[in-house]
Amino acid sequence: MERQDFKSDRLNDEVSLFLGCTLKETMMAVLVSLSISGLIAIPLMVILFGKITIGLAISLVLAAPILLALLARLSILKRGKPAGYYQQFLKIKLSKTGLIKNPYVMRSGAWSTERIMEIKKS
Repeated sequence: MERQDFKSDRLNDEVSLFLGCTLKETMMAVLVSLSISGLIAIPLMVILFGKITIGLAISLVLAAPILLALLARLSILKRGKPAGYYQQFLKIKLSKTGLIKNPYVMRSGAWSTERIMEIKKS
């Protein structure tokens, strides 16, 4: 029986759980899909039938395809990229929309290494 080699870079990363996503990513996608389906189904069923419980049941059923779509999109975004790439990508996108402050330097061009001091003439 041949022994398999362990790679040290795999030991530091989280294990992929479902569709190439980790447990934390899957749980966040579950919360987002339940929120989206709840915001769609519950008010609609309250308006149509006057019952919240029907809306809860429909939102649970509606959450499954939303979850699969979110995880598929996230796995495509992560494919072939280094660990943490999608987090930086999402922070940059959210900063461009103005929802968060940009944590990264986004300037392109030549950088100077010298210190420039203005001399005031009096």
